[in-house]
Amino acid sequence: MLASYHKKFIYVKTMKTAGTSTEAWLERYCLPDNHQDYWSDVEYRELGEHSRYMTVTDSGIVGGRYHGVRLHDRYYNHMPLNEIRDRMQQDRPGMFAQCMLIANARNPWDRMVSLFWNQNKH
Repeated sequence: MLASYHKKFIYVKTMKTAGTSTEAWLERYCLPDNHQDYWSDVEYRELGEHSRYMTVTDSGIVGGRYHGVRLHDRYYNHMPLNEIRDRMQQDRPGMFAQCMLIANARNPWDRMVSLFWNQNKH
C-alpha cells in the first residue's frame, strides 16, 4: 500500500494485477526527494528485487514488501482497505478522507491464469 500526503492518493495493492510494478512506480510520490534506501547485499538477496521495508515520512507511507511483512510492519502490501483506513486515522487523522483511492483491476480470466501459474511454480 502507498499513501502520498502531498499528492493526496492512497494506492491499494490487489492480488495478481501487476500491483508491484504500479507500486514501485508510484512510490516516488510517497517519499521525500532526498530519500535513499540503504540495504546491505545480504538484505537485498534475502528480501528480493522488488522487496522493501516499510517507510513512513512526512511525505507519505510506503508499505513493506517482503516475506513475513504482516508480522512486522504496520503498513504492508496487499493490506485490506479497512485496516489502511483505521491505521491512518490513528496516525494522521483526517488524511484518509482527503485522499483519492487507486487500485489496479484485471480481466478475471487473466487474473486466474496468473494465479494458477504463480501457485504452481516448480
